[in-house]
Amino acid sequence: MHLFAIITSSALAQAFGWTLFHSLWQGFIWVLALSLILRYVSRQKAQLRYLASLLCLFGLFAESFSTYLYEYRLKST
Repeated sequence: MHLFAIITSSALAQAFGWTLFHSLWQGFIWVLALSLILRYVSRQKAQLRYLASLLCLFGLFAESFSTYLYEYRLKST
């Protein structure tokens, strides 16, 4: 069997693919939330806008990581 077929047939690769798919709509929701937040704090300090952006970035990372774990457990059983 070819190496590419082995890699793509594994639960690891399938979970990664589904994580990429789900990160698209999850990222869109985070961007919408951040744009609303930045609209209302645009007159505040730059540090507050930076903190909100950083929290959304870490939130997206955490959500993608948890999605990967969920998909991997789903595919490996």
